[in-house]
Amino acid sequence: MDAPKLRIMAGIAGVLFALAGVVGIGVASILALSALIGPIWGALVFGVLALGIAGGSLYVFILPNRSTERELDDLEDATAKAIVDLPFATLRAVLERQPLLAVAIAGLAGYSLTREPEEAVRHAQRLLTRFL
Repeated sequence: MDAPKLRIMAGIAGVLFALAGVVGIGVASILALSALIGPIWGALVFGVLALGIAGGSLYVFILPNRSTERELDDLEDATAKAIVDLPFATLRAVLERQPLLAVAIAGLAGYSLTREPEEAVRHAQRLLTRFL
Protein backbone atom coordinates (compact mmCIF):
# COMPACT_ATOMS: atom_id res chain seq x y z
CA MET A 1 0.00 0.00 0.00
CA ASP A 2 1.41 3.40 -0.95
CA ALA A 3 1.99 6.23 1.51
CA PRO A 4 -0.98 8.53 0.62
CA LYS A 5 -3.52 5.72 1.02
CA LEU A 6 -1.93 4.72 4.29
CA ARG A 7 -2.11 8.31 5.56
CA ILE A 8 -5.79 8.56 4.61
CA MET A 9 -6.59 5.30 6.38
CA ALA A 10 -4.63 6.44 9.45
CA GLY A 11 -6.59 9.71 9.46
CA ILE A 12 -9.92 7.88 9.28
CA ALA A 13 -8.85 5.54 12.09
CA GLY A 14 -7.77 8.53 14.17
CA VAL A 15 -11.13 10.25 13.72
CA LEU A 16 -13.04 7.08 14.61
CA PHE A 17 -10.97 6.44 17.75
CA ALA A 18 -11.29 10.10 18.76
CA LEU A 19 -15.07 9.80 18.44
CA ALA A 20 -15.00 6.64 20.55
CA GLY A 21 -12.90 8.47 23.14
CA VAL A 22 -15.35 11.38 23.28
CA VAL A 23 -18.25 8.95 23.69
CA GLY A 24 -16.35 7.16 26.47
CA ILE A 25 -15.62 10.42 28.29
CA GLY A 26 -19.27 11.40 27.90
CA VAL A 27 -20.51 8.13 29.39
CA ALA A 28 -18.00 8.38 32.25
CA SER A 29 -19.02 11.98 32.94
CA ILE A 30 -22.70 11.08 32.97
CA LEU A 31 -22.05 8.17 35.35
CA ALA A 32 -19.99 10.38 37.65
CA LEU A 33 -22.63 13.11 37.66
CA SER A 34 -25.47 10.62 38.14
CA ALA A 35 -23.96 9.57 41.45
CA LEU A 36 -24.12 13.20 42.61
CA ILE A 37 -27.30 14.64 41.07
CA GLY A 38 -29.13 11.70 39.49
CA PRO A 39 -28.98 10.06 36.07
CA ILE A 40 -31.38 12.41 34.26
CA TRP A 41 -29.75 15.58 35.56
CA GLY A 42 -26.27 14.17 34.92
CA ALA A 43 -27.12 13.47 31.29
CA LEU A 44 -28.73 16.91 30.97
CA VAL A 45 -25.70 18.73 32.39
CA PHE A 46 -23.33 16.83 30.11
CA GLY A 47 -25.57 17.49 27.10
CA VAL A 48 -25.70 21.22 27.84
CA LEU A 49 -21.91 21.37 28.20
CA ALA A 50 -21.40 19.44 24.95
CA LEU A 51 -23.86 21.70 23.10
CA GLY A 52 -22.11 24.79 24.49
CA ILE A 53 -18.73 23.58 23.23
CA ALA A 54 -20.24 22.65 19.84
CA GLY A 55 -21.97 26.03 19.57
CA GLY A 56 -18.77 27.91 20.40
CA SER A 57 -16.83 25.89 17.84
CA LEU A 58 -19.44 26.51 15.14
CA TYR A 59 -19.47 30.24 15.96
CA VAL A 60 -15.69 30.41 15.48
CA PHE A 61 -15.97 28.37 12.26
CA ILE A 62 -18.80 30.38 10.69
CA LEU A 63 -17.80 33.86 11.97
CA PRO A 64 -21.23 35.49 11.56
CA ASN A 65 -19.83 38.97 12.27
CA ARG A 66 -18.03 39.03 8.87
CA SER A 67 -20.10 40.02 5.87
CA THR A 68 -20.42 37.81 2.84
CA GLU A 69 -18.93 40.54 0.65
CA ARG A 70 -15.83 40.65 2.83
CA GLU A 71 -15.47 36.88 2.69
CA LEU A 72 -15.82 36.92 -1.11
CA ASP A 73 -13.30 39.77 -1.40
CA ASP A 74 -10.80 37.79 0.69
CA LEU A 75 -11.41 34.71 -1.45
CA GLU A 76 -11.00 36.68 -4.68
CA ASP A 77 -7.77 38.27 -3.44
CA ALA A 78 -6.32 34.91 -2.44
CA THR A 79 -7.33 33.38 -5.78
CA ALA A 80 -5.86 36.29 -7.73
CA LYS A 81 -2.56 36.02 -5.84
CA ALA A 82 -2.42 32.28 -6.49
CA ILE A 83 -3.11 32.75 -10.20
CA VAL A 84 -0.50 35.48 -10.51
CA ASP A 85 2.13 33.34 -8.79
CA LEU A 86 1.30 30.23 -10.86
CA PRO A 87 3.23 31.07 -14.07
CA PHE A 88 6.25 32.24 -12.08
CA ALA A 89 6.22 29.07 -10.00
CA THR A 90 6.05 27.00 -13.19
CA LEU A 91 8.93 28.93 -14.74
CA ARG A 92 10.97 28.56 -11.56
CA ALA A 93 10.36 24.80 -11.57
CA VAL A 94 11.45 24.53 -15.22
CA LEU A 95 14.57 26.58 -14.47
CA GLU A 96 15.48 24.34 -11.55
CA ARG A 97 14.88 21.09 -13.43
CA GLN A 98 16.28 21.98 -16.86
CA PRO A 99 18.56 25.01 -16.78
CA LEU A 100 20.06 24.38 -20.23
CA LEU A 101 16.62 24.30 -21.84
CA ALA A 102 15.75 27.57 -20.11
CA VAL A 103 18.92 29.21 -21.44
CA ALA A 104 18.17 27.92 -24.95
CA ILE A 105 14.61 29.28 -24.83
CA ALA A 106 15.83 32.64 -23.53
CA GLY A 107 18.43 32.81 -26.32
CA LEU A 108 15.85 31.95 -28.96
CA ALA A 109 13.46 34.56 -27.58
CA GLY A 110 16.22 37.20 -27.60
CA TYR A 111 17.20 36.33 -31.17
CA SER A 112 13.63 36.48 -32.45
CA LEU A 113 13.02 39.74 -30.60
CA THR A 114 16.04 41.43 -32.18
CA ARG A 115 15.45 39.98 -35.65
CA GLU A 116 11.68 40.64 -36.00
CA PRO A 117 10.41 42.80 -33.10
CA GLU A 118 6.86 43.27 -34.46
CA GLU A 119 6.35 39.56 -34.91
CA ALA A 120 7.74 38.84 -31.42
CA VAL A 121 5.38 41.40 -29.86
CA ARG A 122 2.41 39.81 -31.65
CA HIS A 123 3.42 36.34 -30.41
CA ALA A 124 3.87 37.65 -26.87
CA GLN A 125 0.42 39.27 -26.92
CA ARG A 126 -1.14 36.04 -28.16
CA LEU A 127 0.65 34.07 -25.45
CA LEU A 128 -0.46 36.47 -22.71
CA THR A 129 -4.10 36.34 -23.81
CA ARG A 130 -3.95 32.53 -23.65
CA PHE A 131 -2.54 32.67 -20.09
CA LEU A 132 -5.16 35.15 -18.93
